[in-house]
Amino acid sequence: VNAEYMGADVGHVIAVHVTPVRNDGMQGDTVVVQTDSPIDAGGPAVLAMKLNFDSDCVAGHSVRADVQYCGGQEGESVVQWFRSDEQGGSYTLLDGPLNARSRMLGLEDINRKIKCTFTPVRSDGARGTPTSRESAFVQSA
Repeated sequence: VNAEYMGADVGHVIAVHVTPVRNDGMQGDTVVVQTDSPIDAGGPAVLAMKLNFDSDCVAGHSVRADVQYCGGQEGESVVQWFRSDEQGGSYTLLDGPLNARSRMLGLEDINRKIKCTFTPVRSDGARGTPTSRESAFVQSA
């Protein structure tokens, strides 16, 4: 039997009661099968990440990092924003509110790319692999 476990299952032993039934309707004895140990949350991870703009990639508009997290109860995941050089190759970490999942694009972002890096962190402090997404070059309004 294959099963997909949910967050509420973490820390619990799962038991399945199976009663075999033949084609003619004759039932066999019910069998109970259970996991050997409680369900583990697994490591914190990013299932999906996307940068969403409230309009276009234009100064004066905001950009938001939409992240789908998995791996137990999310803790204080780390969000960092970067700005590229004019060629879009080298990035510099931006100042701003710690772990903000959105930011306003400013005049200093014009003709630069914006990158967001998300490091998933579980509530017990376990860290997953960082995931990054970058924008196109920011345009003037």
